Amino acid sequence: MPNTFDRCLWPQKTFLSVSCRSAAAVAFLLAILLSSSEATSVEQGEEPMLPSESGVSSLVPDEEGVSDFDSRLVLAQTLAQDKNRRNDAVAHFRELLKANPNHQCARIGLAGLLARMGRHKEAAELIQSVLDGKLHDVQLLADMADIEAALGHAKLSRLLYQRAMAEAKGKEINSIALRYASTMQAWGDFYTAETIFRNALAGDENNVAIRLKLANLLAGMQRYDEAEGMYRKLLPVCRTDALIGLAEVKFLKKSFDQSAKLASEVPADSPSGLAALSLQAGALLEAKEYDQALNLFEELSQNKSQMLEGLLGLGATLRAMGRVEAANAAYNKALDIEPDNPIALLAIHGLPTSAAGKLVDKLPGKPTSAAALTRWAEALAAKGLRPAATECYRAALRSDPSYFPAVIGLAGVLAGQDMFDESIGLYNDLAEEYPSSSKIRLELARVLAWSKRYQQAIGEYDELHRINPDDPVPVMEKARTAMWAKDFKLARATYRQLQEPPVDRLLLERLRNLPQQRMTPALKQEEDRLEATLNNQDSPCDGYESLRFRLDNDKLELSQADRQWLDDTLAELQPTFQIQKTAGLEERAKSLAWDRRWSQALSAYEALLRNSPGNEEAAFEKAQMESQLGLNDDAVETYRKLLYLDPNHRQAAEAKTGLESLRNPEVSTAYSFWREKGYGDLSQMQRQRIDTGAALPLTLQHTLRVTENHWFEKTLNDDRTYQSDGFTLRWDGVFNKLVSGSGGWTRKFYETSDLNPLDTGFADLAFNLDDYARINAGWELANEIYNTYGLHQGVQSNSGYVKLFSAITRKLEFDGEIRGVYYTDHNTSYREKGALSYALTDHPHMLKVSMFGEHRNTEHTSRYIYRGNTLVNIIYPYWSPNNYTSGGGALEWRHDLSKQFYRGADQHYYFLRGAAAAASDNNPWIEFEGGWHLELSHHWTIELKALVHRSDQWNAEGAWLSLGYRF
Repeated sequence: MPNTFDRCLWPQKTFLSVSCRSAAAVAFLLAILLSSSEATSVEQGEEPMLPSESGVSSLVPDEEGVSDFDSRLVLAQTLAQDKNRRNDAVAHFRELLKANPNHQCARIGLAGLLARMGRHKEAAELIQSVLDGKLHDVQLLADMADIEAALGHAKLSRLLYQRAMAEAKGKEINSIALRYASTMQAWGDFYTAETIFRNALAGDENNVAIRLKLANLLAGMQRYDEAEGMYRKLLPVCRTDALIGLAEVKFLKKSFDQSAKLASEVPADSPSGLAALSLQAGALLEAKEYDQALNLFEELSQNKSQMLEGLLGLGATLRAMGRVEAANAAYNKALDIEPDNPIALLAIHGLPTSAAGKLVDKLPGKPTSAAALTRWAEALAAKGLRPAATECYRAALRSDPSYFPAVIGLAGVLAGQDMFDESIGLYNDLAEEYPSSSKIRLELARVLAWSKRYQQAIGEYDELHRINPDDPVPVMEKARTAMWAKDFKLARATYRQLQEPPVDRLLLERLRNLPQQRMTPALKQEEDRLEATLNNQDSPCDGYESLRFRLDNDKLELSQADRQWLDDTLAELQPTFQIQKTAGLEERAKSLAWDRRWSQALSAYEALLRNSPGNEEAAFEKAQMESQLGLNDDAVETYRKLLYLDPNHRQAAEAKTGLESLRNPEVSTAYSFWREKGYGDLSQMQRQRIDTGAALPLTLQHTLRVTENHWFEKTLNDDRTYQSDGFTLRWDGVFNKLVSGSGGWTRKFYETSDLNPLDTGFADLAFNLDDYARINAGWELANEIYNTYGLHQGVQSNSGYVKLFSAITRKLEFDGEIRGVYYTDHNTSYREKGALSYALTDHPHMLKVSMFGEHRNTEHTSRYIYRGNTLVNIIYPYWSPNNYTSGGGALEWRHDLSKQFYRGADQHYYFLRGAAAAASDNNPWIEFEGGWHLELSHHWTIELKALVHRSDQWNAEGAWLSLGYRF
């Protein structure tokens, strides 16, 4: 906890416009505070005793030349900086205004204090009274602007700063510009602020305060790598502030262990010791180091100035540990300090039940101000309660239509509910009102991308890049948006844009530009090594990374001077390296996924997350790859970690819900119809089948299915119907990303006693050959029943097969099969078939053209047994062609109607397929097929499918319907 003297230093940084003209006067004031800081503090609501009332006629002796009014103003400003002394400060300000009601400095000072205390209505009235008069004092205009920004009135704050800049002269211009740069971040005018800070540093490159402000700004712009680089450069000159900044950046990057470690290095007795302790505790909580976090939050809760934050942290930690009663006790203590704290109230009482539009009236504490309602909205949004947050934001804007945090908060929360049109409308209005706000433009671009208005989003990203070519964030997000738009060429070019010029080339140029006298043999060797590998590497930063590793691990024989120069050079290029490393890894991962190299893409995303643990895009895509490979257990765990980092990630939440629903049993029923007639008496069968079954998940990757079957089989050549019952057991499972399998067994019992029971089944193993091909090897026992003769003979076939599927490119694929068949009537057959397909268009409207061919050869062809002119039997009663070949083409259309295009979301699509072929038996054919699939709320699944086949010698038609419900 800072001591009283530390607090007394604050006025040096925050005086509004009064400067003491005597060092003795300042010393006298400090002496008063040091001697009476504890004695004069009062509890909230208690009337404080002012110095004049205690018999002190003047704070400063007359001979010091400082008026008593100015001295009291300094005292009021000083007290205002101490949270525990703010009531004292209010009393002093009011006493001053009694003495001089028109003193603008005192009036603005009191307004600012009231704004910080949440007494916004009183603050606004004071501000308005100042605005009603003529104000030309530049510092006071800036003070007014800062207060308006604190009140959420960004528009008025900007106008006041513009007036201050117009009034400023000489050195005032730079000082006001720097204040303006700090304040304009409230409405997201980051690029203008960055320009102001960089221009100031151009004339004073060693100004530590401005360098810190620029680093803070970069962190706020999500330019974490650049911010980290700046903070590291500041370590030698302001270690404590730089450590705090680095810890905050690591926290924002979700590197919580590193954040906690950096915060722990801040000296406890420094002015930033409590801030560091709070940051360390929060990082430990996020890292799930609950015991350590608990100890630190308990320590914070014992400190007056950090008590509220400590108690809220205690509550969150205890709740995460499952200690609900202890957590509620901590939250109740927090409410003793701040009775209207929405985090504590929400944790204890939950969300009140209310009719739509009536929530605000039932919130504990009855908040009415825009600021209070916005705090509630933010707390609700953080819990994922977006409709409730929306209601609070709307109420805040009814209370104060110009309250900027509520407007931009509402726009964001609407987008999170897919209310894109209203959200985009709000962002467009804000962009018109604040045309230089890069924050607004960036958030607008994101919502346009989420709403699948990809070209508009890309246009916004391009405009941001045009304004500030040095900002990598819009470029990275443009690349991702281009991928969502299926514009892979643009996405790759955009990722490459981030990798130019390569950091290895920049490093090589630094080595080449060394003065000849500095170029030692050791450095020359590194230059040659870097030059030799520059054009023979997969990444533009391999050389940098290798050199950094060897330097850090003492694998270079360098002098101390060379080592220091190289370390400084690498540190300066570190942000560029990190940006290019991330862009390169993400480009590789997305390229592999684009080409359907799922397991390779999974490895690439794992490498990307090791480099950037907080990359939510990478975490989501990693889970998608795991799901694509059937690794659903791993995918759910990845989603769980992602949702811990970002509880409001809607896609992750829905995908996780969809996958976890697979743990639940499913009941289903299905009906199928099949009729075939042709090849004389060989194909004369109509079959109907009704299945009723249940799927029993063993894990998310292994499922057992039990089905009751009933068949109606009608032999068309004698017009008889045979009924049978049976059951099927089936297992499907995934072992790892390279091996999966399935197997099944069906037992069939005929109702007529002259037909024997039949067993069928299959076993299949699939092997992923590093995504270049998938091989299925299996065995199948099948019934070969196509007519009355095959039915009574009970002919079956045992077959072994090998299937090969290869996604040669994203659009080109090959599918082939070789099968050897052994029939129970001692016949054999060999079959080979293959198809080459090419997608003319991409998802979600896919038009695919394919060419296919087949060869069959059967050892014995069918033999017909007659008695007179009557056919009495067929030996080999199935189609048994000899040296048969066919070839043809197909056209397939698949339209994905799903609301969300990711695995885990409900699917909705239909397809149509037409095919035609010629054959060596002079029997050309055509075939039409169609299907429709619909999933609802992760519970219902409906599927329809139909097929019609026509040729001179063989006709067939089929229909399939299934309905499933998952609990």
